Amino acid sequence: MYYWAKLYSDQLNQGEDYGVLNNTVVVNVLGYNQFSHGKIHSVYQIRDKESGEKLGDFLEIHFLETRKIEESQQEINEDLKGWLLFLSDPENQRLMRLGKEKEEMGKAINLLEELSRSREERAIAEEREKALRDELSFRKAALEKGLREGREEGIKQEKLNTAKKLLQKGMTLSEVAEITGLSPAEIEGIR
Repeated sequence: MYYWAKLYSDQLNQGEDYGVLNNTVVVNVLGYNQFSHGKIHSVYQIRDKESGEKLGDFLEIHFLETRKIEESQQEINEDLKGWLLFLSDPENQRLMRLGKEKEEMGKAINLLEELSRSREERAIAEEREKALRDELSFRKAALEKGLREGREEGIKQEKLNTAKKLLQKGMTLSEVAEITGLSPAEIEGIR
């Protein structure tokens, strides 16, 4: 109930009308038997104790008890049964066959296997991923540095060309230095 109440109440922002609240459904997948009945799937709603009249559709709480999959007489959708089997016993052979028949189930099984690799395998994969990111970052930094240095060199060369032309026009060393921003020593180097 706590999680349902949180999901339901978190929909409202301060000052909003209750009318904006959406119906909230909570699904609890249990790896143990919560209820004494033999049903796998139980649905609870808020109802009047005597008349059984439902208070509204705003609340529905589902319980799926995975330990009851094999012995329950309850009719249940095969897809749902497959997913419950996946959640409760991912190594089950029946599930492996189902994974070959249903694409989504096969993807889930593969993802679980990937996530279940040993700590050492995950560390190796993470190091490989880090090395790739580091190399990409290094290349990007080197490219940016090269571009920056190239621009600076181009600007410097343009200033030197301008200084040379100004000197050829008869301007003094101090005038050329003031216009180009070059030092007198740099200007002397192009004469």
